Amino acid sequence: MDRFDYWILKRREGWIQSQIIKRPMNNHIIKMLLVGSDSGSLGDFPRILEPYQNILVTSVDSGSKALDTIRSENINLVIADEQLTDTTGVEFIEALVTVNPLINCALVSSMSAKEFHQETEGLGILTQLPVQFGKKEMEDLITVLDKILDQTA
Repeated sequence: MDRFDYWILKRREGWIQSQIIKRPMNNHIIKMLLVGSDSGSLGDFPRILEPYQNILVTSVDSGSKALDTIRSENINLVIADEQLTDTTGVEFIEALVTVNPLINCALVSSMSAKEFHQETEGLGILTQLPVQFGKKEMEDLITVLDKILDQTA
């Protein structure tokens, strides 16, 4: 049997509802933390994530709230915007690795690839997401994360 039924909790309009989903065996339920404002690069995220029923998303607007969430919850992936309400995305990632150096993270950035590499080298960032990212970038990121989770399961 190549598909299973899973019960998950999904946050929708402030209520938690349980639902059955069907998903391939090698996919994981992914707990994702979005760090940024709804008016920033992450504002289109709900539309991009609609097909992914195995992703549980929590959103915060500041680095300090994100660090508090990471300390109290088991998060699989952090996606940070380049500008947060209290810091920059790079500064947030620098603080993040002191709290959880092995956490999977991606950063939205308008820097060139060379500048991004110089600025973030050694921080363990999975990928740089463009400011106007879409479905393709999300599929690529989820594929990489799924492979990482397969290896650590």
